[in-house]
Amino acid sequence: SKYAWKVTATQPGLGTTGGESEIRTYTVPNTLKVTLASPTDGSTISNTGATQFSWTALSSNTLVPVTYKISIVQVTGDQTPETAFHTNKPFFEKDTLSALNIQYPSTVASPGFVAGGKYVWQVTAKQAGVVTEGGASALAVFTISK
Repeated sequence: SKYAWKVTATQPGLGTTGGESEIRTYTVPNTLKVTLASPTDGSTISNTGATQFSWTALSSNTLVPVTYKISIVQVTGDQTPETAFHTNKPFFEKDTLSALNIQYPSTVASPGFVAGGKYVWQVTAKQAGVVTEGGASALAVFTISK
């Protein structure tokens, strides 16, 4: 949010005596902290049925609607989760979510997780279509049981 201010010098009973300063502006960045809730980092989840992915978000500007993007990437070979997340094609990705959770797989047509597979996930928040400061969660890794 952008704000403007100026200083006016006055002396009680005499009115304005020192004039006014020039107008200055400053911007307070919108901050949005996203924290992954489930599955937690390092967890092992069952390969039967759908998995509920959930997160929390704290915003400094509650007047602007927030949307979320979830990205799930499979970690292959000896990749680190960070390398996999930034280089591999997403296994699943969904943008413009308004809820703080999503179930995957959501349909029978969605590919299921690979038994024994390792995955990394992240949620990114946007306000007015822009990723805000702190709007990307930390990465979290989960493994699918065999």
